[in-house]
Amino acid sequence: MDRVLENVFEYYAHIDKYRHICKHKSRTRLFILAFLNGYTPTVEIGMNDWFRHGKEVNKRNEIIINKTLQEYWIKPEQVELASIIDANEYENTHLLKLVPPDSQKIEIMRFRTRPKQNIELPLQVYCFMSVIERQVNVRIEVIVSNAFNISLLSKASAMATNDKTANIRDDNSDDQCPCENIQIRFPVPDPWVYMFRVEKRFRYGAIHSVRRKAGKIKGLDRFMLHRGDPLVALMAASVGVAKYEQAFRSIVWRIDQLPKRDQGAYKTHVFECKLSVPSYDPMPEKFEPTADVEYSMSQAFISHCQIRSVAVPEAEDTPEKWIRPKSHFSYTIDIEYAFKEEEKKEFAPVEIDMKEQSMSQSETENNSHSDESD
Repeated sequence: MDRVLENVFEYYAHIDKYRHICKHKSRTRLFILAFLNGYTPTVEIGMNDWFRHGKEVNKRNEIIINKTLQEYWIKPEQVELASIIDANEYENTHLLKLVPPDSQKIEIMRFRTRPKQNIELPLQVYCFMSVIERQVNVRIEVIVSNAFNISLLSKASAMATNDKTANIRDDNSDDQCPCENIQIRFPVPDPWVYMFRVEKRFRYGAIHSVRRKAGKIKGLDRFMLHRGDPLVALMAASVGVAKYEQAFRSIVWRIDQLPKRDQGAYKTHVFECKLSVPSYDPMPEKFEPTADVEYSMSQAFISHCQIRSVAVPEAEDTPEKWIRPKSHFSYTIDIEYAFKEEEKKEFAPVEIDMKEQSMSQSETENNSHSDESD
């Protein structure tokens, strides 16, 4: 029997312009996928439920050892079980006992937990927009926290439990759990959409951001700037690619992974967009108040949900190979606006690392025009 257990954690938060969490909520979902080999075994799954604290009785080959994270005990709320779960067994022992179907991925359990109020989020995002005399400047800053470094968490767990045999990594190691598939969506008013589009032979495409150092202008952007064309949206990102997407009616900044392998935590990554609104275009009476952020991680840090044991009769593999933890984060962030000169902020220049991907002038021009896949 081959099986996969997915522990999916979902987190939502609303963050104000001062980077404070106004409200947040979380939900945990447990999925199972099994391939049976001629017999239907009964699977027993034990979690770090507070009801089972001190009452666990498992075999040695059923225990999942977790030495990289601290040992937490959670209190699930609003628990919903699938019909294949033995409800009486769960009510008495809080143990998930089931016979999984063959070759079908199903959700067997979902519940909610209460995250801490003063928690430090893995990804910190700040959005600013100034609209002064038809000159528009958009700036987004992204910082990755170091609170989710697995090396630091293992050391903290060993110090809290006085465990000298814990698997502590070397002091020089930097095992930061990265944020993946990052997507930041900044809303754009409908009258300004055409500034982010470029006409092709048979259709329209999107103007892409360029990757360059702060203050430098290359390729087609330099030509447009000297010509004084007000209809050019100059977009630059220190990492990833940004473009306007009609599906979201927003500028979408996509980043594959942060931090990169050669980067540390608390490094500022910047996206900037500058454009001049012509006199014949109307100025919106009001702007969208929030921006959206989505990303994922390979650990369930905030919910602290852990699968502590998996019992399968006649199993040969270790149960650690069956667990797939995953986290999905979703924010709504208040945008800070400036409509007067005295409200405008002066940001410190941020050096953008060009070692990862150096772009030639021809590549910059292609990215500034459009993407063939758009």
